[in-house]
Amino acid sequence: MRKIALLAAMASVSVASLSTPEANAQQCGFHSGVNGRQAHQQSRIWQGVRSGQLTRQEANVLQQRQKRLAMLESRLRDSGGTLTASERYRLNHELNQLNRQIYRQSHDRQVGFRN
Repeated sequence: MRKIALLAAMASVSVASLSTPEANAQQCGFHSGVNGRQAHQQSRIWQGVRSGQLTRQEANVLQQRQKRLAMLESRLRDSGGTLTASERYRLNHELNQLNRQIYRQSHDRQVGFRN
């Protein structure tokens, strides 16, 4: 009986290792790619509003920046269909800056209304 349980556990581990890196990233809570990062940051903004960590004004500023990044990505993709390494670097740099801004705004002492 123990051998069967051990074999079943080993089989499930080997099947799990065959899944794609993107699926593993999603399961672990990481968002790969530009679109995944944008979606994650959007949810962080709304979570900050709901919890009261972000004021409406802070959220509006962050939303506008998020929109500008989406428009930048759209323009870059329209120019060639796919992103070059330098374009991807630029977008990731902008996303990193927005990520820091979301963190700073969420952890300052300003408090919004909880929903």
